[in-house]
Amino acid sequence: MEAVTALPARWDCETLVLGPRVSLAVVDPAVVSDRMMTRLATDVAFFDQQACSSPQVTFVKGRRSTAEFDGFVERLAAALDTQARTFPRHPLDAGETYRIVLDRARVSLDGGQLRHDARTEWTLAIVEAPTTA
Repeated sequence: MEAVTALPARWDCETLVLGPRVSLAVVDPAVVSDRMMTRLATDVAFFDQQACSSPQVTFVKGRRSTAEFDGFVERLAAALDTQARTFPRHPLDAGETYRIVLDRARVSLDGGQLRHDARTEWTLAIVEAPTTA
């Protein structure tokens, strides 16, 4: 934002700069069709969570350890696995890989659950509430 506001502008110009945004999805597992699941996974995988339509956080109606909730998580994990193969992400450098593994460790240490692939293509962090760390 500082770089944008430092650009030269006319004296009568008013610059409005919006800070970072977080896209999210809210889902009810009872009504999510296979097509919707594929579209959600595609938005996440294809845009790598960096586009307006690519949710960084998904709120799921329900509670962990219920059949409906856990079934949704498993379906989403399978869809992400498929989409990660369809839309491979850019090669990660050591720093990006480290941050992913560190984030996975934080979720585990904070009592969350993880679903992820064998590498660092995708991760689902199942937590009660998002954190800012």
